[in-house]
Amino acid sequence: MADREENQVIELTATTSHLPELLHRLEEGWQIEEPLLQRSIMHGLDGRRLVLETVIRKGRERYVIALGDEPEVQDFVAQRGLWLLEV
Repeated sequence: MADREENQVIELTATTSHLPELLHRLEEGWQIEEPLLQRSIMHGLDGRRLVLETVIRKGRERYVIALGDEPEVQDFVAQRGLWLLEV
């Protein structure tokens, strides 16, 4: 029987920043898979919001973490020189 890869999506919520979760996982040895996908989504009554979907991998496991387009996230992306793909 072939090994199955584990995949999980961590969803974006209006009140939660997922950057600390991403940084914690990177400290645990997870790696970012580029490109980060930049999407414009509907966000309640506030209208549209940019979201960066970030795939991280450790061994055969993968997670998708959605990050809001916040100054801290923009700084993180710029400091690491990560490739963004607008979809």
